[in-house]
Amino acid sequence: MKKIKFEQLIFIIATIWYVLTAYLSNGYFHPDEHYQIIEFAGIKDGTNTAKDLTWEYHAQIRPAIQPTICYFIFKVCNLFSITNPYDKAFVLRLITSLLSVLVIYFFTNSCKNLVTDKYWKPFVFLSYFIWFLPCINVRFSSETWSGIFLLLALAFVIREKRDALSYILLGSLLGLSFLFRFQMAIPALGLVLWILFIRKESISKIGLILISAIVLVAIGVFIDLWFYGNWTITFWNYFNENLIEGKAKQFGTSPWYYYFYVIFVYSFFPFGILILTAFFLLTFKKFNSVFVWTILPFLIVHTFISHKELRFLFPIINLVPIVLILAIQEISSKSWVRSPTKLIKGISILLLIINTTGLVVASFKPAGAGGMRITQEINEMNTKKPLTIYFVNDDNPYSPWNITTNFYAEPNSEIIKIDLSQQINIPAIDSNKKNVLIVNMRNVKNEKVQNFIANTHMKEQCKNVSNFMIPVLELYGYPNYEFIMLYSD
Repeated sequence: MKKIKFEQLIFIIATIWYVLTAYLSNGYFHPDEHYQIIEFAGIKDGTNTAKDLTWEYHAQIRPAIQPTICYFIFKVCNLFSITNPYDKAFVLRLITSLLSVLVIYFFTNSCKNLVTDKYWKPFVFLSYFIWFLPCINVRFSSETWSGIFLLLALAFVIREKRDALSYILLGSLLGLSFLFRFQMAIPALGLVLWILFIRKESISKIGLILISAIVLVAIGVFIDLWFYGNWTITFWNYFNENLIEGKAKQFGTSPWYYYFYVIFVYSFFPFGILILTAFFLLTFKKFNSVFVWTILPFLIVHTFISHKELRFLFPIINLVPIVLILAIQEISSKSWVRSPTKLIKGISILLLIINTTGLVVASFKPAGAGGMRITQEINEMNTKKPLTIYFVNDDNPYSPWNITTNFYAEPNSEIIKIDLSQQINIPAIDSNKKNVLIVNMRNVKNEKVQNFIANTHMKEQCKNVSNFMIPVLELYGYPNYEFIMLYSD
């Protein structure tokens, strides 16, 4: 019997882990993942009208490729009688998770000439299992999909196949990455410039890359035409609305050092320090690295854009493992490095424990604030009675930003807000109705809410995260209003 190679074993384990993460990590990390993809797709299947959608639809600033993919995936789901919205959303995450592990496998095997035997196994393991990778790599979001195709493009470059077909494929992948997220033009440009100035490839090969990328972008224009119903250049609309007109600033601005701060804070100590140190070391010691030429322009441009969000870094997040390993190789090759073996083992074990803790919590908790964990529980109650959904203050997971959410809407239901600043009228329990209450852990302690629960004879059904996760998340700084509870009669 042929022995399974280490990278194949890790691939099998990663596939199982990512699929499980896709199943458990329901909901969405950021509203754009849902409202500008799934709800957008609803314009084509008839579940939404233009007035139901966010302003981005009317401004025509979002590429239609991902809502279109979503629309056709849902059509296939319907053919197989998969009609439950939560099952459909899982299918999107399942496809993303499988695509992610396949591309990571291809990329890691492309790096065999870059990584020494000593660090090969750690590199393969980290490429799948740095704690934040699975929960990001299952998201059906523009950040994740654009990053997947950038990673695949880099794999083709590293393999150093220089025939015409390879460069056509490379340009096509960069074009796809751009179509999923327009900001990917920045790392794509850095990659092409590296091929031109560092690899010193011919102008004709650069032309093949650019022509194939332009063809993909042109295909994207036709997809936008079908989706929006008129000729439009969505990437120009995006640039004009957000940068020239300054629309993005309305969603908040951050200082230039914001991304360095969030990498340090949100990577789970001490990973943030290691990531930043590794990248700076690689930049100064290996400036001719293709990864530096890809990542550095992306970071510089985003540093100067005033509106910043953590998720904007997700497209390059799968490059963290190779950056870490190349930096470690650079340090370990120096003669002055003589670290005690016991110290290195001790640090490695500590990092493994921290990483495993973060991996379990991040992979198996619902995405974002976790409101969809609550709504899915309501959906699974499968009550045939009319449903009344009470929520306290702003704890309405069906419409957390006062945006229409038709995809997850429960039929035959009424949603009622309990405003703690007002007098609460406690309803008489109607046996012909199913009543549920959604409240966060801070508001549940309020006397008015306690009276409401007592008088309606409701009992706790679930929380948006498992009880064992709460102490870890609190230690990590989660406020108690992020923990949402569901009560029902």
